Amino acid sequence: MGRRAKNALAAVEFVHLSQSFSDNAMPSRFISFLAAFVLLFQVANLVSADAPADLIEQELIKLGEEYQRLDEERVKLRRKQGRPPEYSNENYTDEAWRNRPAAAGPGPTETVAPKFLAFAEQYANSPYALDAICFVVRRGSTNVDKQGVVSQAASEAIRLATRDHLNDPRLPALLGIVDGQVNSPAADRLLHKAADDARLAATRAAALRSLATAQHNLGLRYEWIAALESKERLTDLERTLKVWWGPELKALPYDKAATRAEINRLLAKVESEYGDVPAPALRFTGPGGVLLREDTQAVPQTNGELAAALRFRIEHLDPGGVAQEIVGRDAQGAEFRLSDFRGKVVLLTFSANWCPPCRKLYPVQRELVERFKDAPFALLSVSMDERVDTLRESLNAGEITWRCWWDGRHGPIHKSWNAPAAGEIVLIDADGIIQDAPLHGGMPAEEFESAIERAIRRVAQATK
Repeated sequence: MGRRAKNALAAVEFVHLSQSFSDNAMPSRFISFLAAFVLLFQVANLVSADAPADLIEQELIKLGEEYQRLDEERVKLRRKQGRPPEYSNENYTDEAWRNRPAAAGPGPTETVAPKFLAFAEQYANSPYALDAICFVVRRGSTNVDKQGVVSQAASEAIRLATRDHLNDPRLPALLGIVDGQVNSPAADRLLHKAADDARLAATRAAALRSLATAQHNLGLRYEWIAALESKERLTDLERTLKVWWGPELKALPYDKAATRAEINRLLAKVESEYGDVPAPALRFTGPGGVLLREDTQAVPQTNGELAAALRFRIEHLDPGGVAQEIVGRDAQGAEFRLSDFRGKVVLLTFSANWCPPCRKLYPVQRELVERFKDAPFALLSVSMDERVDTLRESLNAGEITWRCWWDGRHGPIHKSWNAPAAGEIVLIDADGIIQDAPLHGGMPAEEFESAIERAIRRVAQATK
């Protein structure tokens, strides 16, 4: 029985007991007064202890429901309007593309971010403030306009977290969001302050890992923007990133060797000082993902293991690294390896039938298999379907026409590649080196074709 129920029951029992006494020995007015006093005391204790937190949570959930409703309305509208063209930016200059008016007014995030920020300020002493802060920062983490409403709200939310929530045990979740932001002074201050001043060892360790991740992400984006400068045709997303991130990244001093050395220093510090410290397992739940709670289903990990995973990712899973070997079996049980295809360009996907974007890409993949059937090229997939029969059915139906490993939902290949999400795509050159080709399932077929053709041309040049 909860404390509230016990308090109420105790008050009712006292009233009943007092009535019994009043019938026998004590003055009824006194007993009634005493019973009423006890009941009021119990109710007052109940309200002061529990109700504010309950009401705060309800208010936060209502904000999440508002965002969820607005987001669902936006999705319906976009479906009704149809998919916009991939290259609508081609008739714009960079400056005109940057300053073009919004197509349909403020979106859900622009509408609700100021409300979440006001909530975090109003309830600064409540743990729910960090939930609201995380929501604002998550929604603003990919926003490119630093002067826009969402980016400004995210910066202020990070400032509030630095001031009020440094010792909340859930702070590592926020640190894992801000490490993806580009050149954010507010994020940099939070990470350094958490690394130096946080009371919990797990938070200090998470801050050091996030500082290393921030350096790593900055390098990836710097090199990606440099690659876009020489690309002949840009999608709308690429043009947006180029015109917003390009000038900012170019203004930053970037030295690849120095950056790698700093990443190694930070990860070594985590491994030596916090290697055995457990990392908190957290997840976002509730409407709109507004509640940050413990993930009781997550596999426990230490900070040392997470630092090693980042080091492995840099060396084997990022552009410029040698692709991690894959050894597994296809739907018929025959074993094969990724290294069997050395000398060919490989487009590797992590896919599953339960993943809608993966299935949407199948027709494009079939076109690529046919288009490059006489070239030094192979399309391979790691199937994350829970049952091998599901993969067999897709192969038998002609839905999949390329070779696949069956790995299951969380199989050994998935684990050895640092648990990539379904839908992840990697382009590997003939020497087994991962290419800087940020491909995703929403891209048109010609983007895949041009990336593969460039890699194949390098194969031809190397064999001359």
